[in-house]
Amino acid sequence: MTDAIRAKEMVVWTAAGVGFFVFGMGSISVAQKADDNAKVAKPDQPQDKDPILDKLLKAKEEHVKDTDEARKKFLDALDEKIKAAADKGDLNVVERFQTAKDTFEKEGSLPGSFRDRATLTAKGQMDTRVRLANAKLRSAYEEAVKDYTKAKKFELAKAIQDEQKEFSTGVSRTKVTINDRKDGSGLRYLSQGAVYLADRDYLVVTYPRELAGSTMLVRPADRHGDWLQALKVSVSRDCTIYAAIRWEYNGEVRANEAFFNKLAGAGWTPVQGRFEVTQPANEDWKWKVLKKQIKKGGVDVSRDIDAKVHVVFLFK
Repeated sequence: MTDAIRAKEMVVWTAAGVGFFVFGMGSISVAQKADDNAKVAKPDQPQDKDPILDKLLKAKEEHVKDTDEARKKFLDALDEKIKAAADKGDLNVVERFQTAKDTFEKEGSLPGSFRDRATLTAKGQMDTRVRLANAKLRSAYEEAVKDYTKAKKFELAKAIQDEQKEFSTGVSRTKVTINDRKDGSGLRYLSQGAVYLADRDYLVVTYPRELAGSTMLVRPADRHGDWLQALKVSVSRDCTIYAAIRWEYNGEVRANEAFFNKLAGAGWTPVQGRFEVTQPANEDWKWKVLKKQIKKGGVDVSRDIDAKVHVVFLFK
């Protein structure tokens, strides 16, 4: 694969958004950071050796680890407050701290009226750790840009520079909220190396550049064969919904021409570029990505198609 094709079709290790991300909870916004909440592994497919990308991968792994630890320490502090109040039999205090925890898990912040000094201090400490982790990853991006430039791989240097800008400023301002989390679904910023199933370690390898900065709905494997349920998620503004559809599995067509024609009639249009994930060595998966404009509020595309097909939904 040439550097030019690779730079155009592959977004390299993006972490769109600054701040803090909560996986498996309610929502994600531009003020929250991408947290894969899992070790990033090597793809199953043979990959060209790229020490510059490997170094950036290691930096991203450290970023995930540092921010995950910061989040855990803060949540532990909240849990200790809840336990202490429960041991005293003080229901009002328990409810106040539980509300604070719920707000944090959904929005990445505490309620504006919350005034507990110890908790606010812990939140500030968490924010400081996240900012330091962000600064380290920004430096890693800068170093990768320099190294690719020195290696005369200008397309890759530009691609990573673009991703650095997305990390620093954020791309998607659309806040996505999961209204029904009973199946274990969560949210994650799309990035190369992001785990796209809630209960499997398959990773996103490459995706169309247009998807950079989008928020991915991460569902358990047994739910990825379902089209998006009505009103399962809500979006904070008019935006674009993307559907990455595994249309062929080991040579077997799972989504045929009639399938895509029906989606076209419902307003879905093709997105140029490849979407790929890691897969078992003896299997061959092929994907197509479609998009559709949707309105602010509860998302309902459930009537667009009635079929079982492996699909990943994203929002931007």
